[in-house]
Amino acid sequence: MNPADLLSCGCSPSKLLKSKWWEGLACLKENPENWPTGEVIGQPSEIDVERKNIKIVNIDPANDAPLLWHLHNLSNYNKIIKVFGWILRFINNCRKPCNKCTEPELSFFEIENSEK
Repeated sequence: MNPADLLSCGCSPSKLLKSKWWEGLACLKENPENWPTGEVIGQPSEIDVERKNIKIVNIDPANDAPLLWHLHNLSNYNKIIKVFGWILRFINNCRKPCNKCTEPELSFFEIENSEK
């Protein structure tokens, strides 16, 4: 019944244009006294499909900081990507006995790879 579910579950543009998402629920156009009350009871199988596993991670900066020493000196996203790009180039150069990359700048492909 909730038109907003359409977007949260993903849909094609044509399906969106034909949907009731633009209008909302029909009952909301009526007086509030006529709105539905109570809980909507769903099927247990539907609930299980929507249930997501959640992992909780705790980070203690005092104890975990030594592991992340290299990230403290990087001030922005672009700098991080470039540093990892250089690290990846070094790894690739170590793996290849010949044809090592010696270009003074990272290529578009190397930066894109670093971002991935």
